Amino acid sequence: NFGRIILRNLVGSGYPKDRITIVKPGESEIDGVRCVDGLGSLPGRLDLLIVAVNADAVYPLVDEILATDKVDAVMLIPGGLGETAKSREPAAAMAARIDAAHGKPGGGPVFLGANCLGVVSHPGGYDSWFIPLERLPKPQKKAERSAALISQSGAFMITRLSQNPWLDPRYMIAIGNQTDLTHGDFLAWFAQRPEIATVGVYVEGLRDGDGAD
Repeated sequence: NFGRIILRNLVGSGYPKDRITIVKPGESEIDGVRCVDGLGSLPGRLDLLIVAVNADAVYPLVDEILATDKVDAVMLIPGGLGETAKSREPAAAMAARIDAAHGKPGGGPVFLGANCLGVVSHPGGYDSWFIPLERLPKPQKKAERSAALISQSGAFMITRLSQNPWLDPRYMIAIGNQTDLTHGDFLAWFAQRPEIATVGVYVEGLRDGDGAD
């Protein structure tokens, strides 16, 4: 499953196993990485929670994430949220709940995705894409370059990398459906980073008012 692929990519990219926790009821460890039964059993606050579950399970899980206040950022991998007539209303309601959390003290976690391929980060030292490394080998994270690639489509980035294997940006971010974080959010952030000289962006659609202020 794609959760196991993400785990193997994280470990395979050199990220320490002792800094990873898997939320999976009934398991004590998977591939040498510790497991806990739920968000309430986490040993501490998470910098990033990668959600790799079925689309129908995302909605209650997001509510639990917002209620527990144990997570700073969330990556929503599942597709299908807001992409079909049946899912548009619940996906919009979920986005509204996330927005409402941002207006409360602490601001709640930020969400990347849904329908997100993942993130490759040189500074973070991790690869969270759900494409097996043997199918899409990527350069070892040694020299940190000064470029970032932001793409709404994970398939677009995969195609560019497979056709140009020398590409190795400092960050590669698939933003998916922009449930929360948008093109404008990332462009505004990277514009303030002195180590980033070039930003490549692939846009399929903009959220209403994105970047207006």
